[in-house]
Amino acid sequence: MSQSFRQRLRRLHDAHTRGRDTDSGPSGVFTAAGPVPTVRAAPAAPASQTAPAAATGMKILQERIDGATTHGCRTLGATIPLDSGALFELSTTLPRNVTADRLLFMDTETTGLSMDSLAFLLGLGFWSGDEFVVEQVFLEDPGEEPRMLEHFREHLKKRDVLVTFNGKRFDVPLLLKSYRRQGLPGPFGSAHHLDLLPAARRSIPGRRKYRLSSLERDLLEFHRVDDTPGREIPGLWHRYRRDRDWRLMEGVLEHNRHDIVSMVVLLQLLLGRQEPSKRTRISRRPVRESLERSYRLRGRFARADAEDGQTRSATSSPSGGADRDEAVEERLQALKGSCRLLIERGIWEGAFPLIAEILAIDPRDGFGVEMMVRYHRRAGNEALARYFEER
Repeated sequence: MSQSFRQRLRRLHDAHTRGRDTDSGPSGVFTAAGPVPTVRAAPAAPASQTAPAAATGMKILQERIDGATTHGCRTLGATIPLDSGALFELSTTLPRNVTADRLLFMDTETTGLSMDSLAFLLGLGFWSGDEFVVEQVFLEDPGEEPRMLEHFREHLKKRDVLVTFNGKRFDVPLLLKSYRRQGLPGPFGSAHHLDLLPAARRSIPGRRKYRLSSLERDLLEFHRVDDTPGREIPGLWHRYRRDRDWRLMEGVLEHNRHDIVSMVVLLQLLLGRQEPSKRTRISRRPVRESLERSYRLRGRFARADAEDGQTRSATSSPSGGADRDEAVEERLQALKGSCRLLIERGIWEGAFPLIAEILAIDPRDGFGVEMMVRYHRRAGNEALARYFEER
């Protein structure tokens, strides 16, 4: 295994240490197939909305995902063609003949939970032919907020059915207040809104938890491995504003992306589409391919950051700390203990994210390698089992 890949695994562990043991559940590396997202600068602001001289503009990350891509136990493309009759039954406030290309999935990441908070990351998702497009608008400076709001307005003009998770109580009221704060008219007048949280409560009664992460684990069979807990996001934003270190935002971007893509397959489930099958699930994709893709994405952001003259030394770590080695060893032992308990009970799917994290911490760990070989042999992936044996 190359030295560069080993370093990447170590950096993945640094990302893991940002948040564990939260109500959001286990976290995970994004493993969907598809091209690496591109990062581009936003168009220049109109003369009436010129940003401060010190601002570098907002960044836009866009990714096109093939409809055949799996997320948990479902494929994204099963949403197409959209069952407009079932959609109307799910929410009678929607038009009767909605097509998939009219849906705009939206999720925000904010500086806090109050309605006065700033939405510094706007995640959007929409269908373009057989591809699902995830677009993330990152606000580098609060002075750029009008440009982000106008960008969202243009999207909503093209796709008039907004899909959110708890958006009626949080995202939409917060954005409306942002438009008022900037002296701009709200964009929601003629748009329709489907909030999947109350829809899930109506369609799946009797659950104790309706968090998106809980629905992901229990119903979509999707487990997050490289995710930043929502409660840590405001603090990371303020640290980013101080240090201008893009690595602080990596987990936030993945968290937002997971939310957008999970809403697509949750909508499938609520519409009664595509029951889970026995096909190969996303957790069985090659670990190396998954991690390499994650870091190619991050490399794009690093290069975009360098163009703005904001690159920091690669040796500085945002998580650092003198006791880090001891904490890493403690985490490693805890992971192995949990793995053994799950494997003894035959719960290999639950053990897999833990095995992957053990190898992210120490790629040469004998226990982790042995368990990974056994996992892939059980799954019928002999090529992957041999790959790990050779290590």
